[in-house]
Amino acid sequence: MKLRYWCLLGLLYFLQGFPAGLLVHALPPILRSQGAPLEAIGFIKLLALPWVLKFLWAPYVERYYVTSAGKHRFWILLMQILTVFALTLMVFVDLSSLGVWNISLLFLLVFLLNTFCATQDIATDGLAVKMLPAPLRGLGNSVQVSGYKVGLLFGGAAILFGMDQIGWAPTLWLMAVLVAVCLLPVFLFKEISVSANVPVAAAIPEPNPAPKSHGLQWILHQLISFTRRPGMTYWLVVMCLYKVGDSLGSAMIKPLLVDSGVSLTQLAELTVIANLCGVVAAFVSGAIYLRLGPKFCLLAFGLMQGLSLGAYALIDGQSGWMFIMTVSITEQVADAMATVALFALMMAHCRAGSEGADYTLQACLQVMIAGVGSLVSGTIARLLGFEFLFLLAMGVTWVCLIPLYRLFVKDQFAKLADKPFHPTSETA
Repeated sequence: MKLRYWCLLGLLYFLQGFPAGLLVHALPPILRSQGAPLEAIGFIKLLALPWVLKFLWAPYVERYYVTSAGKHRFWILLMQILTVFALTLMVFVDLSSLGVWNISLLFLLVFLLNTFCATQDIATDGLAVKMLPAPLRGLGNSVQVSGYKVGLLFGGAAILFGMDQIGWAPTLWLMAVLVAVCLLPVFLFKEISVSANVPVAAAIPEPNPAPKSHGLQWILHQLISFTRRPGMTYWLVVMCLYKVGDSLGSAMIKPLLVDSGVSLTQLAELTVIANLCGVVAAFVSGAIYLRLGPKFCLLAFGLMQGLSLGAYALIDGQSGWMFIMTVSITEQVADAMATVALFALMMAHCRAGSEGADYTLQACLQVMIAGVGSLVSGTIARLLGFEFLFLLAMGVTWVCLIPLYRLFVKDQFAKLADKPFHPTSETA
């Protein structure tokens, strides 16, 4: 694949990290510093709801577009333009007077911003599946994970820095200009010139014809027909379980570090360093995937992730700074590598013509299941302690790797995806 296509994918995923950085890292401290009530700040998480529900409109993104603009390029351009518009409107929110009207307006605009970026993500994922040959999907997801992580850090750190140095409005103007400038590479990109990469799953016919109307029944048909293909049930179970242990432990990492005496300044430094190491690890993971394939990577990186989560059980108020940093970096590295391998295999299960919808459905299912782990992690930590929680996270991660041994026998799409790497294997 040409270098400019790699750069384009990295740029698109970088842009999608912006709203997450604003939502997770920047908005809570900004609102609190301006005197916003804790109750209002508590609602911020709900503004990310479009990322969980985007599978509901993903089939429409695949179905409706302007042909001359390109199936995925059309939606990417439209959503980027709307993102610039939302950022521009946020300039006019007066943070010095956070009454009900201003907070409501700000939350509405952030919600719309997430909706636009989540919709762009559907199109970007579909484009990536179509462009990437199967052996390069590991590297493709390295670009995805790395671009998103950099966007996440940039969206959070840059906004906080800008707020402190030049203020709210100039910072958002600069963000809007940056997104607008990033429209140029997408305008120059010609999607119709990209050779379609037919996914492994394309060889399997639809179990039932789709309804002629495009209402709720049609959406349900698109979702159900995806899951009814041979071996898909087993794959969806494995996919959903793969990151449960991670979600169980990772939600409590920062509370553990704070309780262990790590200052907010040290926590910020640790977050930046660990995430940058995760960016590097994502590229390493893609290279390993290219050489050894999905089966080896999912097992090896899953074992690493479980071990890194268990290491947090050793951290307490007496732990040295270097030990804490080593554990944090190791966990971010393992998380990035495991995520790349999982996302690459998700691509192998997408149907030709429904790449974005199929990938989005899998991603949303994975996020929903992971969210359950995050919700119960605080209760477990409070009742049984951090040490028990992280040892449990390690155990759950490793136990959930057991079904992987049968995945490449029971799931024909995973088997075909792994075959080029193990052509003589009985399970290939």
